[in-house]
Amino acid sequence: MANLYYDKDARDSGVSVMVGLPEGSASRAKAEKEGLTVKSPAEAAAWADVIMILAPDTRQPKLYKDAIEPHLTPGKTLMFAHGFNIRFGAIKPPKTVDVTMIAPKAPGHRVREVFVEGGGTPALIAVDQDASGHAKAQALAYAKGLGTTRAGVLETTFTEETETDLFGEQAVLCGGISELIKAGFETLVEAGYQPEVAYFECLHELKLIVDLIYRGGLSYMRYSVSDTAEHGDYHAGKRIVTQQTREEMKKLLAGIRDGSFAKAWIEENEKGCPNFLARRKAEQQQQIEQIVLNPARGASLRTVARAFEARGFSLHRHNFAGAPENLTPKGVSYNCRLHNPGICSRSQNPIFGYDFARDPTFPTLSYFSVLHSCLIPSGHNFRASANGLCRRFHSPRP
Repeated sequence: MANLYYDKDARDSGVSVMVGLPEGSASRAKAEKEGLTVKSPAEAAAWADVIMILAPDTRQPKLYKDAIEPHLTPGKTLMFAHGFNIRFGAIKPPKTVDVTMIAPKAPGHRVREVFVEGGGTPALIAVDQDASGHAKAQALAYAKGLGTTRAGVLETTFTEETETDLFGEQAVLCGGISELIKAGFETLVEAGYQPEVAYFECLHELKLIVDLIYRGGLSYMRYSVSDTAEHGDYHAGKRIVTQQTREEMKKLLAGIRDGSFAKAWIEENEKGCPNFLARRKAEQQQQIEQIVLNPARGASLRTVARAFEARGFSLHRHNFAGAPENLTPKGVSYNCRLHNPGICSRSQNPIFGYDFARDPTFPTLSYFSVLHSCLIPSGHNFRASANGLCRRFHSPRP
C-alpha cells in the first residue's frame, strides 16, 4: 500500500502514518530507516482511518480483497492516487465508506523533492463516495499534507482522471512520443546519418523542447527556437500527425472508455504478462537504446549525460537564433563553441576550471566537434560565437 515519498510528506506534515508492506518486501528496511512505522498491509488497514492504496493498478484488487476489505469498517476512507480500479469496477468498496482520490501530477520521488524544497506538485482531487459528508474536505487535508495545495489542486472525477490519464499515456506521453522518436531516429540512420547524431536530434534534444513547453507553452517554445525551427514546426507538424493519426487517437479513447483496454490489460496480468514482458525486452534491444559512443570504453550518450550531471553540468545542444532565446531559469549566459575537450570557459581554459580531457573516468567528448553542442553549468547558458571562442553576454529575461 506504500509510496514512501507520499508517506514521508504526510508524516512531516504532522499526520500519523503507518506503512503497510508485506513480509519480505525490499521497501520495509528503507521505510524503517526513514523512521516510518511498518506493519503488514492488513495491520495497517485495521489501524488506519484513511487507507491510501499506492500499489500498482493490477496488484490493487488482490491487495484490497486480502488485506483491506476485511478492515474497511463504516466511517473509514479509502483513497487512491489513480482511479483505474474504481472506474473499471475491479474494486467495489462498501457504501458506508468515503472513496476519494488525490493524484499528484509527478512521480513519487519528485513529489517528495519538491515538498522538501518548500514547494508543491499540482494534483487532481476526486470524490467517488461521500458517506461521511466531509470526504472532499478530508481529501484536501491529505493533499495539503503532501504539499500539493501549495501548487494547486484541480477537482475532477474518477472517470475523467482515469480516461484522460490512460489516453495521455497512450497517445502522447508514452506510446506516441516513443514511436515518434524511434521513427525519426530510424529514418535518419537508414538514410546514412550517424546514429549518435540521430540520437541527439531525435531523442536527446527533446528535453530542451519539453522544458520550454513546460515553462511557457507551445508559443514560448516557438519563441525560444530559431525562426527556421518554428517554420519547420508549421511546415511538417500536420504531415506527421495526420487526420488518420487523429482517427486512431479517437479509437484509442473509445477503447479506454468502453473498458476493452482495461479488460485486456487485466487479462494479460492474470497470465503473467507474457506479451508485455516480451515487448519490453524487444524494445530494450532497439538500436536507439544501444547507442555506443566509444566502443572501447563502452561510453554511451546517456553515460556522458550522467557524467556531466554528476559534475554539476547539464548537456544540451543549443539554439543559434539569438541571445534572448535559449534560456535557463536564472543566471548569466555565455557564448562558447566546443571543438576540443575541455576548451570552454571565459578565457579558453578548461570549463570553470575543470579539465575534462584529463579526467580518465570521463567519456570522450569528441562528438561535440560535429554537433556544436554545449556544456551548461547549472544556472548558466552557453552559446556559440563566430570564432569558437567564449564571450560573455547577459540574456534578457521575458
